[in-house]
Amino acid sequence: MSIFFKEKLKDELIKWQNSGIVDKNTAQNIAKFYDMNLNAKGSNLALNLIAYSFLALSLIVLIGANWEEIPRFIRVVMLVGLTLGVHIAGFTKLENYSTSTALFFLGNLCFASSIILIAQIYSIGEYMSDGVLWMAIGSLALSLALLNPILMTQTLIFAGVWFVVETFLGNFQPFFIVFLLCGVYALCKKSSLVLLAWTLAWFYLFGVGYFLTLPEPIFSSYTANEIIYYTFFSLLVIYGASLVVGKFSKDYASFMVKFTLFFGSIFLMIATAVNAESLDDIYTKSSYVYLVVLAVLTVGAIIYKKFAFLLFMAVFAIFITLDLGGIYFKVTTSFLLFGLGFFMSKNGLVYGRSWEFRFGVFTLFMLALIRYIDLVGDYIGASLLFLVFAVVILFLSKKIEERKNV
Repeated sequence: MSIFFKEKLKDELIKWQNSGIVDKNTAQNIAKFYDMNLNAKGSNLALNLIAYSFLALSLIVLIGANWEEIPRFIRVVMLVGLTLGVHIAGFTKLENYSTSTALFFLGNLCFASSIILIAQIYSIGEYMSDGVLWMAIGSLALSLALLNPILMTQTLIFAGVWFVVETFLGNFQPFFIVFLLCGVYALCKKSSLVLLAWTLAWFYLFGVGYFLTLPEPIFSSYTANEIIYYTFFSLLVIYGASLVVGKFSKDYASFMVKFTLFFGSIFLMIATAVNAESLDDIYTKSSYVYLVVLAVLTVGAIIYKKFAFLLFMAVFAIFITLDLGGIYFKVTTSFLLFGLGFFMSKNGLVYGRSWEFRFGVFTLFMLALIRYIDLVGDYIGASLLFLVFAVVILFLSKKIEERKNV
C-alpha cells in the first residue's frame, strides 16, 4: 500500500477506534498488517518545523538588531551556545519524534547562521560556497547519526545550494555524490517520500552540473531543447531504476513511476511547444553514453516485460542516432505526449487511480491547446486533431460507464 494511503488509513483507524466502530485489538492488528504504529507520539511535524523555522528567524533578527553593540567574543559565545543549546534540547526529546526533529532542524539552521556570522565577525571565508559546504557537512553528521529523513533532506538542500553555486562558478564538484549516496543510505533505513523526491531531483541536477562544466559543455548554448533532451534521458533512467527498486520497496517504486509520469508529461508539453532546431552537437558529444545506458535499460525492460517502456526508448534512440530536429521533433513529441496521456487515463480507469486519470485527461487537453496554437489558420489539420481527441474522450467515457455498471 502506498505511504499516502497508509497515512490516511492510520487517521481513519484512530477515528474508528475512538468512535467504537472497531475495538483496540482489531485496530492494532490492521495497523500491524500494514506496518503502521497507531501509538506514535508527537504533534504535527510539519507545523513544528514551520514554527521552529520562524523561531530561528526571530532569534537571528533580534541578534542582528543589536549586533554591532555586542563585543566580538560575546557574539561568538552566544552563537556557539545557542547552537549547542538547541541540539542538546533535541537530544533530551528523542522519545518524541516530531519535537526532536523540529529542534534538530532548528539547530542546523542555527549552525548555518553561526558559520555565516562568525565568518563575518572575523572577516574570513571570502569564498562563500565553502561556508555552505561546512553547513552541509555538519548537518550530514547529525543526519547519519540519527538516520532522520527530514534532517537528511535538509542536508541535501544545504549541499545542493553549495553544488549549484560551484557549478555556476564553473567548478564541477564530484564530492556532491557523497551527499547523494548518504541520502540513498538513509532511504534504505527509513522510509520517506520527501527525501526520495529531493534525492531524485539532485541526482538530475548533478548530471546537469557535470554537462555544464565540461571543457566543451554539451549544453553550451543552454537551449531548452538540450535540457529537455537530457531530462527525458534522466526520467527513463528513474523509471528503469523503479523496476529494480520495486523488488525491495513497492512504495518507493510507485512514487518513482509517478515522478516519471508527472515530469515526463510536463517536459513533453514543453518539448512539443518549443521550436526544436538541429541537435547535432549534443548527439555527437554524448550519444555513445546515452546508447550504453539505453542498452542496459532495454535489457531490463525485456526482462520485466515493459513493452511501452521499450517503445519510448526506441524513439529516444532514433533521435540520438539521427539528427532529427524541426518538424520531426515536434511531431514525435506530440505522439509521445498523446500516448502518455492516453496511457495514464486508461490506467487510472482500470486501477481506480483518480489522480492518474485526471492528469492523463489534463495532458491530452494541454496537447490539444498547444497544437491548436500551432495550427491556427490550418483548419483541416485542426479539425482532424480535435476529431482524434473527441474519439479518445468518448472511449474513456465509455470505459467509465462500463465500470459503473460492473
